[in-house]
Amino acid sequence: LRPDDVEIFKDTPFNPSFLSLNLSPGKKTLKKIEEVVAKIKKLDRDQFFMPTPQIHLTLLGKINKKTDREKIINSISETLLNYQLEFDILGIGSNKFVSSFSCYPKNFSLFDLRNELREKIGDMGDSYSKILPSYEYVGWLNYMRYFHRPDQALLDELYALRDLNLGTMT
Repeated sequence: LRPDDVEIFKDTPFNPSFLSLNLSPGKKTLKKIEEVVAKIKKLDRDQFFMPTPQIHLTLLGKINKKTDREKIINSISETLLNYQLEFDILGIGSNKFVSSFSCYPKNFSLFDLRNELREKIGDMGDSYSKILPSYEYVGWLNYMRYFHRPDQALLDELYALRDLNLGTMT
């Protein structure tokens, strides 16, 4: 990724026009994330950094707000009872929009889980394959959006953290 590849985030960070199904990391994981992000902030404080308590992994986003809430809640409850949701947090990645901690599912298919939820809820939600096909198979914890073109030094630091291991998130 080069500075000229980055697309500046022009929207508000949160869009209340749709629903999302999110997983929140535990306090220990958030503390580790906060320590890493503090070092990244020193390189460029003027990007948008997600407030630590709001960092989350989106299982399914952009669910139509008009979708029956009771159906959504029942579908989620019924489906998630069949899963042990554990992720290995391995590395920082960046695409042209955001930088994120990469979360790899342990002993389950995130792709299958997302599709099962889509089917039961009756709403496709967001398709993560539009950016990169493998995004349907992994989770991510977005912590930074680009509000301006970053210096190459920031992008180099993010690349250097590509193999960072923060352990398991449950």
